[in-house]
Amino acid sequence: MAAGKVVSPEKLKTVNFNDGNDISISLSDFTCPICLQILIEPVIMPCEHELCGPCFKKNVEEANFLCPLCRMRISSWARRNSRNGTLVNSKRWEQIQKLFPENCRKRLHGEDDEDFFGWYLTLYVNNSRSSTGTMLMYFG
Repeated sequence: MAAGKVVSPEKLKTVNFNDGNDISISLSDFTCPICLQILIEPVIMPCEHELCGPCFKKNVEEANFLCPLCRMRISSWARRNSRNGTLVNSKRWEQIQKLFPENCRKRLHGEDDEDFFGWYLTLYVNNSRSSTGTMLMYFG
């Protein structure tokens, strides 16, 4: 059994494009890897890792000018973009707000988003018959 991301069909949105192409996207595609919440004011660093604005600021204030995921030095880039007011990827932020307006509203107002956190917990446990393990889901 191959390990992969489990996404409920209810958590998928289909985006229709004018050219007739449709893509299905998941809320998990817009999740900050640090706080595990929906990305608000997303910052895409030169290493192409993406954090929400609050996590990026906290990382810079408390830690250093390194990407918390790959440890790439971002000091010059961060200072330049901060000075220019271009830290937040505004196109990405607009996209997220259009796709998930209620989730964004809740996050911006400090409300818990039960849809986001209570949905599922995926665990991988060792399985003697499979080298990749077995996936278990808990629906809260």
